[in-house]
Amino acid sequence: MSDSSAVVKVPRPFLTKRGKTPATLRPESSPDGASNKCVTADHPSSSASPKRNDKSGTSSQHSEMRLGKNRITSSNKSGAVRESQPLTSPIPGPSKRRSPACTSAEQHSGIIKYGNSTKATPNIADKKCNSISTAIPKHCCAVCKTEFNTASKLATHKLKRECQDRTKCLYCGAIFPSFKLMRQHERRQHPLEYSTEMNNLQPMPEEKVLETLATIEASTPKGSFYNKMCRATGLTQHQVRYRRENPIYKKYLDRAIKKLRENAKIKFTSEVTNNQTTPPIVFLILPASRRVWTLH
Repeated sequence: MSDSSAVVKVPRPFLTKRGKTPATLRPESSPDGASNKCVTADHPSSSASPKRNDKSGTSSQHSEMRLGKNRITSSNKSGAVRESQPLTSPIPGPSKRRSPACTSAEQHSGIIKYGNSTKATPNIADKKCNSISTAIPKHCCAVCKTEFNTASKLATHKLKRECQDRTKCLYCGAIFPSFKLMRQHERRQHPLEYSTEMNNLQPMPEEKVLETLATIEASTPKGSFYNKMCRATGLTQHQVRYRRENPIYKKYLDRAIKKLRENAKIKFTSEVTNNQTTPPIVFLILPASRRVWTLH
């Protein structure tokens, strides 16, 4: 092999690789004069030395990052360009709060939305109906329309006879808790009708009524004759008390007491005479003489 044909390989110059240094950001004015500002990221080595091509023909390593009009452009060593999505402000997740219009419509429809899920709720009208139905008492008197919360109170009301027809005024329809109050109302508010009714109900005259009351009072222990008087005459205790306070009633009472004493005296004497012992009469029959002997 000749010297001319020999190929001499010259070693390549030793090149030191520069380490990567952090990029610096500097503001840059927008070319179109808009309010948005552009930010350029330059490598320290790019500002010091111009671009140069290596042996393979590729461009030197550089990185540019521009933020303008909400777009990011980055170039790599091979010259490929990647465009990312426009930057937007972070949007929070779906809120649980709803607008008043949607809230009212959803409540009327019975559906409330919480994010991606829905929840069925009872209708407002149904809630009102349920509240009204629970507020109405269950027990009501069929006669006087009085409402009670429990059945025991309704039973007590019926036992007291506060709802009977006998406590209702026949002339104006007013209802009273007792028969006595109803009679007092009729006597004061409807005197003409009351007097006519009393005359029809009482076949005996007023003198006979006073005599009956006096007889019962004279023959009954004091304080326990009101019920007997009411049953015998059909009057109330107030009416009986009113007649007993009348001065004429005292004459009937004295007469009844005197008559009662006379009757008691006659009864006592008759009992005494009946209880007196009389000698027995004995009849003896003797078989020998067959005579009847009377022994006194």
